[in-house]
Amino acid sequence: MRQSILSGLVAVTALGAFVLSAAPTYALDADLRCELGKIKGASKYGVCRFKAESKALKRGLVEDFSRCDEKLTSGWTKSEAAGGAQCPTLTDQSRIGSEVTEHTDWITLLLSGAGPDGKCGNAIVESGEDCDLATLDGNDCTTITGGFAGGDLLCTNTCTFDISGCYTDQLVDLGDTIFDYDTGLEWEKKINDGGPRDLDNQYCWEAASCPGSAPGSGNIDEWVALLNNTCDADGVTDCTALGDAACGGGTCGYAGQRDWRIPTLEELASIADYTAIDPAVDAFFGDDTCAESCTDCSCTQSNVYWSSTPYASGVVNAWYVYFHDGRSSTSTRNSDQYVRAVRSD
Repeated sequence: MRQSILSGLVAVTALGAFVLSAAPTYALDADLRCELGKIKGASKYGVCRFKAESKALKRGLVEDFSRCDEKLTSGWTKSEAAGGAQCPTLTDQSRIGSEVTEHTDWITLLLSGAGPDGKCGNAIVESGEDCDLATLDGNDCTTITGGFAGGDLLCTNTCTFDISGCYTDQLVDLGDTIFDYDTGLEWEKKINDGGPRDLDNQYCWEAASCPGSAPGSGNIDEWVALLNNTCDADGVTDCTALGDAACGGGTCGYAGQRDWRIPTLEELASIADYTAIDPAVDAFFGDDTCAESCTDCSCTQSNVYWSSTPYASGVVNAWYVYFHDGRSSTSTRNSDQYVRAVRSD
């Protein structure tokens, strides 16, 4: 496979050289002009990185690829500007740059004596290696040194563990929200300030069954719209049309985000902690004893929270999670229940 990568890079470089030397006597279409410009830019980027590697090796210095990166950005921008909407691909500089970088790094590794001709790179974990290509020797983030709780363990080109995707705690307090590394979901923090995020607010599930006014009453769709379309600083100022510009230097949407929604039953049940009770959630989510008027707290009612999942056998009920003990069941859609917003990171 690595031979094919090397052959591919050589081919790209050769094609780039052809583009540089050939002098067509006809005008190129915008899409082809854009594509050829990017091929030339990718080939020059690879050559630039090899030169930087060679210079650093000769002088005993750390590689400096900054000029290569600048030239790639400049050339890519010009190619996309010239091709406009006719470019076969757009905004792909980072992805192509990463591909070229991976290939040049691998070739440099081969030339150092490692790789398939040595030991690292043969997909077999041997003495002195943590891993090899996709072979992790049965390890994951939780089995290696570092006290990681989970995540994605990878292997570097030098056959050492890449722990950048591992995390020590599943749940992280981000200040206004709580992030779950296991699911990639960001959760609303309930507070006790009388506003839209107050832990005492309840809403019915369906607009047709329970028209009302937010934040203390109404339906879950009205409430989510309030989170997404009011200024984060006060939860009142409407920023639907103007976005951040309506917020006097602040941000539009709760925690600066405008894609909050009601969680599905599966998502909502994922934060239930069945080793706890009353409420059956992790301590990050708190309980119902939050101090009056607190805004830097985290609260949870030991009660029913709506999900967005309708009950399949009829149009009257919808699913909820009962956070006293974590059970799931259904309730009529016109009943008022608690709710917690979520967004996908």
